Amino acid sequence: MSGSESDHPIIRICNNANLGEIVSPPEPISGGLLHKMYQIKTTNGKYAVKLLNPEIIKRPGAMTNYINSEKITNRVSNNIPARPANIINGKFVNEVNNQFYMVFDWIEGRSLNTIEIKDHP
Repeated sequence: MSGSESDHPIIRICNNANLGEIVSPPEPISGGLLHKMYQIKTTNGKYAVKLLNPEIIKRPGAMTNYINSEKITNRVSNNIPARPANIINGKFVNEVNNQFYMVFDWIEGRSLNTIEIKDHP
């Protein structure tokens, strides 16, 4: 990466999380309303990186809610199709230069629209 791309917080996150060297520019993933998501491709694999909104994360109880949500997802992921955030440095939520983030393994697929979402029996 060069220029302003090399200053991207994803570079620092990849280093902090030992995700490998980035092999192509981070690609924004659309659909989120509160946080920014990026697909990154590294020498170690493909990941979805969620940059947590600093205004949201500093709300009282917000960090605890994110951590508890990931603990629950991690616990039930063997029984239901759920993918928790990766545990990095012993935590689901990490921080680099005041930017909190979560890393997920990349899963190929597409977002469902509301008409396609159904309850499972």
